[in-house]
Formats: sequence, C-alpha cells, structure tokens
Amino acid sequence: MKILKFLFYFIILLVIFAILPDDFLQNIKKIFNWEVFFNTLKIGWYKFLDFIKNTIGIDFNQFFINLKKFLGIDLIYLWTIIKNFLANLFQKLANFFK
Repeated sequence: MKILKFLFYFIILLVIFAILPDDFLQNIKKIFNWEVFFNTLKIGWYKFLDFIKNTIGIDFNQFFINLKKFLGIDLIYLWTIIKNFLANLFQKLANFFK
C-alpha cells in the first residue's frame, strides 16, 4: 500500500514538472544550488552549537577531548581509522569492477 502511495505522489510530481515552463525551472536551479544549501546547513549548525554553548555551557569543541580523558578512547582517531579503511575498501572494489 505504501508503494502505491509513493508511486502516486511520484506521478503527481512528474506531471507538475511536465507542466512547468523551462525558463521557470532554470530560475529554480539557481535557488536550489547544492553548495548554497550545504553552506546554509553549515552556518545553521555553527549557530546552533554557539547557542548551546552560550545557554548550557557545553563546548562541543572540547567534548571529544573530555570523552577521551574520561573513557580513554580517542574517538576521532578511531573514526579516522574506520573512514580510511572503508575508503580503501571501496577504492579496491571500484578498481576490481573496472
């Protein structure tokens, strides 16, 4: 049932885009730029962290350092190891399927 509902909404979306003129779609492309979207999200994230720091007093820049002192585990280093391992694995898979 959910698939039919999704399919119905998708068809409505396609019909709407079929009706819209091309110059209108070109103007919308300028608004929905990925770089602008990600920069907006990044600015919002930094403002949110600044708000939390000013209201509660939690500094997220020191969070992982304090967690390392408390638990004895360097999560940033662990994350870097996992990220590099996955990047190498996917690179080898991509080279294998070339």
